[in-house]
Amino acid sequence: MQRSGKPTAAWILWLAGAICLSACDPGLKLRSDPASHARPAAAIQRIAFGSCNDAFAEQPLWPRIAALKPDVFLWTGDIVYADVATIPPVRSGRRWRFPLPRVATVQDLRAHYAVQKRIPAYAALRTNTRVIGIYDDHDYGKNNGGREFPLREAARDALLDFLDVAPDHPRRTRSGAFAVHDFPTPAGKLRIILLDTRFHREAPGPKADVLGAAQWLWLRDRLKNSPARFHWLVSSIQVIPEDHSYEAWARFPAARQRLFALLNETRPAGLVLISGDRHLAEISSTRTDGGLRLLEITASGMTHSVPPDWREPNRHRTGALHAGLNFGMARFESSGRMHLEIRDERGRPVLVTVLTAGPDASAK
Repeated sequence: MQRSGKPTAAWILWLAGAICLSACDPGLKLRSDPASHARPAAAIQRIAFGSCNDAFAEQPLWPRIAALKPDVFLWTGDIVYADVATIPPVRSGRRWRFPLPRVATVQDLRAHYAVQKRIPAYAALRTNTRVIGIYDDHDYGKNNGGREFPLREAARDALLDFLDVAPDHPRRTRSGAFAVHDFPTPAGKLRIILLDTRFHREAPGPKADVLGAAQWLWLRDRLKNSPARFHWLVSSIQVIPEDHSYEAWARFPAARQRLFALLNETRPAGLVLISGDRHLAEISSTRTDGGLRLLEITASGMTHSVPPDWREPNRHRTGALHAGLNFGMARFESSGRMHLEIRDERGRPVLVTVLTAGPDASAK
């Protein structure tokens, strides 16, 4: 809820203190005890995923997600909105947002993650579901931010603490939060590659880069000669859509073409692009210049979304645009099929596609 009128200096000073939520200590312990962090079964069957989640908003999706019993939950960015001021819980337990965008501090990042981790329905999900993920701009700390953000290493560390990544994990020593996870499924091995589209991102432009030299080399190595039957390439911002004016790889045309060329060269089996950011859900499809089909599923808007009558061009969209709270769901079958779904606020599938495992996997 927004207040009318301009904030006074006293109000802003009070708000700056209130945001700490008694959890402002930059050394706040976000990591949980190892025993409390759920691990997937020997072969996972279900993965849920989503983005754009305000820790200070109502979060109605967690019971719907938990009812589907996912083995893994994948955050695709904007886990929290640490760069927007919020007021702590007040009467009746409601949370209030104050429209004061700013660059987040380390205290903001860690406090918002701490609030999210304590939300009962999310905490309950974590007892039976492994949680992995990557940040986007609002949980990185700066709206549309990139390599210029001075707290980028602190943002990486706060994310990894939130995800309970071990202190000695190699991910903590990288220039960025990018990572790979391999999971066995009834349909064969799944490789999930998490791209960091913030840590080395340059200002948008025709020749601007998104990933940085080290991450490009790392990505090539994870794609080349991979034994997996399915590959998820997770980008916090959309890869295929190019007709809207919001953040997307289309604002970085040289980097986008480089990514397409790399995918065409390595041709990972069962490839799916997973994205968030847009506060809407859709499925997009295109082909590289070399003929490789690319399929992207965007799941975005776990606590807030575009209006129901939202219209947006996307020449690559297959099916409808879904405006409303949503999350993604994947189910794996021993037949080699992977079902990809967007589910709405009531947990009902509203967008569906199916991929069949194998070197020549194709969407149906």
